Amino acid sequence: MMTYGEAFRYFRHSKGLTLKQVADQMNSVSLIGQFETNQCHISIERFVHLLDQIGVTYDEFQLKRQGTTRSPIRQKIHEYRKMSSIETVIAAHG
Repeated sequence: MMTYGEAFRYFRHSKGLTLKQVADQMNSVSLIGQFETNQCHISIERFVHLLDQIGVTYDEFQLKRQGTTRSPIRQKIHEYRKMSSIETVIAAHG
């Protein structure tokens, strides 16, 4: 699984964007660089803004970051089925 910064860098590079092209008044070149190299954490507001800057949805981002090939809906269905299996219920309740 990739970190948030690694996944962001992957998408930024895949779109041919430089740090300078993504930076603005909300997120400086320095801050984005530190985020990509896991030297700092950023707020959700800043993160969502960065995704908008590079034109990537949160779902696309999470698929890449988690290394899964399931769509967000299929992942939820999978998690639900896993939670509702009899083995899971027995394990949870002894």
